[in-house]
Amino acid sequence: LTWQALESGRRTTGDRIFCLMADPSDGSIWIGSETGLARIDSTGRTTYDTEDGIQTGSVRAIAVDREGSYWFGGERGLAYYEPETSMPWVRLDQMSGAKLEQDGSSWQAYAEQPLTFQFSFGDLQTNQDKIAVFVRSVENGQPEAWVQASDGEYQLTLAQPGHYTFEFKARDQAFNYSPVTAVDVTAIPVPAMISVPLLGEVEVRIFQLLVLFGSLAIFGFGYVSFEIVQHRRRIVAAVERGYNPYISGEPVRRVDMFFGRHDLLRRIVSTLHNNSIMIHGERRIGKTTLLYQLANALQEVEDEEFWFVSVYIDLEGTTEEEFFHLLMDEIAQTVRELPELAPEQIEILNGLLNLHLAENQYTDREFNRDLRQIIHILEEYGAVQHRGCQVRLILLMDEMDTLSRFNHLIQQQLRRIFMRDFAATLGAVVAGIEISKEWERVESPWFNLFNEIAMAPFSTDEAIQLLTEPVRGYYMFEPDALDFIVEHSDGRPYRLQQYALEAVNQMLHHKRRVITLADVLVAHELIQLSGQQPKGSWGEDAARGELGVPQTPAPAT
Repeated sequence: LTWQALESGRRTTGDRIFCLMADPSDGSIWIGSETGLARIDSTGRTTYDTEDGIQTGSVRAIAVDREGSYWFGGERGLAYYEPETSMPWVRLDQMSGAKLEQDGSSWQAYAEQPLTFQFSFGDLQTNQDKIAVFVRSVENGQPEAWVQASDGEYQLTLAQPGHYTFEFKARDQAFNYSPVTAVDVTAIPVPAMISVPLLGEVEVRIFQLLVLFGSLAIFGFGYVSFEIVQHRRRIVAAVERGYNPYISGEPVRRVDMFFGRHDLLRRIVSTLHNNSIMIHGERRIGKTTLLYQLANALQEVEDEEFWFVSVYIDLEGTTEEEFFHLLMDEIAQTVRELPELAPEQIEILNGLLNLHLAENQYTDREFNRDLRQIIHILEEYGAVQHRGCQVRLILLMDEMDTLSRFNHLIQQQLRRIFMRDFAATLGAVVAGIEISKEWERVESPWFNLFNEIAMAPFSTDEAIQLLTEPVRGYYMFEPDALDFIVEHSDGRPYRLQQYALEAVNQMLHHKRRVITLADVLVAHELIQLSGQQPKGSWGEDAARGELGVPQTPAPAT
């Protein structure tokens, strides 16, 4: 027997070996020596002492009986050993070092840096200090030798980048082994490092990100500072040039200057697919503005079923003889402005009867004929530009009170056009102050075509929005100034504009950007001096005329 082929760590502690026996159950070697009993297998060695039930002293004979139990004879007498068969358990509790990061069920760690495994383990029969834990690595399918972990901890260094599998198992004193458990670790190269003052060693990649974010922060700070300076300059310039966005008496055409009626606008748009609408309300309540904004909204509607074509028509001052001719003039002009009209479609427009007949010769019959031609053009155009959508031609007719004064025959002719000839294609939104509903004839009245919507004055929130939004970022209202205007305007947009217009003029006169109660009180006096009462009968106010003040484009409703 020679020990040259064995590791020094597997040698027994004595110099004299009295007996050896190969275990028939697993091939391990029992060793009896002058110092006691030991056992060795391909994984490692263990020794037995009084805690295992064997007396100290030399062991000179070893035997195994038919039942698999062992007999040991030595200077202290004969010992009997019956091994237990329960398996121990082991669990990987923690991995540390090498800057670990978990990636799903596997781990990433830096190569060339120490990596430590810490285990928990146990057994039903064997004391914990007698249980051995073994670890080995498997690289490219080739396992290395098992190495015993010391006190449940094993440390190693991943020599080079690559994928590693680490297997571990536990063994008790009866040489029962736990199932082998594995963990996957991918070793990645250690990133380049750079020394940064105050931060110490930092990865080059992280340093580059810090430089990038720092540059963005400096750029963002500079941009914000520039915008703040520019905004202040705009405010100073607005005060110097007398910027006043308010106007009274003009309808609002710009979408960004429209306030207070968005809910009503959405309600009308959602109704126009199969209905016509009649809007009525007192003078200067915002009906014309609503029609202009409705035209803008219908141009932007993206509907899966309908393509809306809106035509604004102002009936103020129109006579009965001009009525149908005016309608067709406005409709044809709107169609001419459609982009990419075909030459043959333009030729049809040039042949419409309204271009060749005098106004007093152009009746509902000629209108019907021309309208059929127009709808045919729109259907051909929509088949190319708005595929799958049905044409819906919407007439936005302002000052509809004019129609109430026309002969009942004209009114009935208009009703017939909407009800019978073009019911599926033609719709309308009409607006007026007090559209007369006196009707003494047997036929259904023309106004029964429409669903009525009354335009109410602004609520307090809508009034404040109308006052503050046009000057947001330029001027500010004192709370008392806002309260006074809202209280004395009764929610009438025209009156709100009057107060705001005069108050801003007063503020600009004093080179300020805050509209005070004093400015509003001066505006109140000017409105009274102009002969328009700040509260009371609105219709009488409107009849007395407007303020004689300069007007600049701004929001009204």
